[in-house]
Amino acid sequence: KDEGIAILYIHAHLVGHNTAE
Repeated sequence: KDEGIAILYIHAHLVGHNTAE
C-alpha cells in the first residue's frame, strides 16, 4: 500500500533531520 511507502518516506525524512542536527 501507499501507506507503507509514506511511513518509510516520513521516517527517512525525520531521520535525515535528526542526523543533520
